[in-house]
Amino acid sequence: MEEKMLTFEEKLDRLLEMAKKKKNVLEEQEILDVFAKEELTPEKLDQIYDFLDNKKVDVLKISSDDDMDPDLFAEEEAGEENMENLGLEQDAICTVRDVLEKVVTDYQILPAKPNMEEVKRALTLLENHAILQRIEGKFNQNNCQIAILPTILSAVSADKLNLVVSVLRKEEPDEETEENPTD
Repeated sequence: MEEKMLTFEEKLDRLLEMAKKKKNVLEEQEILDVFAKEELTPEKLDQIYDFLDNKKVDVLKISSDDDMDPDLFAEEEAGEENMENLGLEQDAICTVRDVLEKVVTDYQILPAKPNMEEVKRALTLLENHAILQRIEGKFNQNNCQIAILPTILSAVSADKLNLVVSVLRKEEPDEETEENPTD
């Protein structure tokens, strides 16, 4: 007996059912398995991850040792030297605590430190969109180490990133960037 072809929406509902059985957590491979017979475009992947995010479902990206970039750990060992060489063509290694300190204290983007579950959801979404990668720990822990990937350029303009890099290096920002700080 053939299984009937499910619509995209029915597959999303199936994912939601699966997540409810697992405390609202899915592994990335489970998502790919449900949509195995369908061509997943970046737009469809965005729809899937947005749907799951709106339903408060966390997606775990389980990577095998083969998938891991060996350079990530080499950069981690470099420690403070990494800050001196920080550029937009390489990963930036930091902790969740570092990010929260910049967002709350230094840049005052948020008025207070957010709930760590909200932080986890936000960082998981960024990981799902290949903006950052977890190196060690859990996103809801301050000491979780993350790599901010060069793909962040697809989400944030190069001018804004150059401004952030200059602040991290404690340099004077470029005059072009300084004149037009908001895009």
